[in-house]
Amino acid sequence: MVKAQHPFCCRFCSTAVLVVLGFVTLCSYPDQARANVYATAIKLNGGFTNTVSSSGTNAISYTLNEDATAGVTVQIMLNGTTVRSLALAGGSAGASRGTNSVTWDGRDDIGHAVYTGLYTVSITAAAAGYTNWTQTSADTNEANHIWEGRGIAVNKNANSIYYGRIFIGNASDGPNADINPLDQIGIHKVNADGTFANESAYSTGGYDWGHGSISDDFSPWKLEVAADDRVYINDSYLQPGVVLSFDQTISSDSLRMVLNTSNYTNGQSQLSGMTVSGSATNLQLWMADDSRRHGHSALEHHRFGHRGLQ
Repeated sequence: MVKAQHPFCCRFCSTAVLVVLGFVTLCSYPDQARANVYATAIKLNGGFTNTVSSSGTNAISYTLNEDATAGVTVQIMLNGTTVRSLALAGGSAGASRGTNSVTWDGRDDIGHAVYTGLYTVSITAAAAGYTNWTQTSADTNEANHIWEGRGIAVNKNANSIYYGRIFIGNASDGPNADINPLDQIGIHKVNADGTFANESAYSTGGYDWGHGSISDDFSPWKLEVAADDRVYINDSYLQPGVVLSFDQTISSDSLRMVLNTSNYTNGQSQLSGMTVSGSATNLQLWMADDSRRHGHSALEHHRFGHRGLQ
């Protein structure tokens, strides 16, 4: 295992940090590392933010994308100084793939109750890693199956509480769509450990991707998670092409229309492939134009600069 201070980047370990206002409230910002194993979805007493810390037992929970075979270290710090450290060996509770929880009694390493203040919880997960390409997902996992997958995106924003979340677009109804939402046209949401999102495994975001039960195989189309921590989704059925964005839960009240008839640069285009670049406050949406004009196929990039793509 490589020992380093946050923020850092190494191959075999990662540190995730949660900010705790001792016995008052909580705010958070997760991983600053990318590695074989990492912690995400860090919570104090079941909450991401504005969570009250108790003077008694406090539950610190987190999700590991893989087993931390070399162990997990949980550190509670004040002004950068560790006041309590919990070491969890590989193979023990707290070091397994999936949701883990450890308890903190609000005391320091010598048993004194800590004072009210701004504390940080640092979670370092470590593993031996792999020397070759290794399949870490299970083919039998229900969350890895989709009927008509068209687009896939992963949240790579290290400061997001949804770091590692995977979004998959299903563009056609499956054989059990009448009774199984996972066979319906829409967006699948999968956590970093391969489980379905806690709030729901599937969502349309309040948008009619099927356009009145049409299984067109082009909607939803391409997906991207941008630096503003929103999911951008292309509907390629409606020409010249539509792009919408949502929050990480794909909630209907978060739907924003990013590209449609109100801001096309060329109504004769057929906009397909999509990518989003830039910072969270100055994003650019890039689209490929696959229309056939002047007797030959044309491929162009159309840049739409929107501050925040509001």
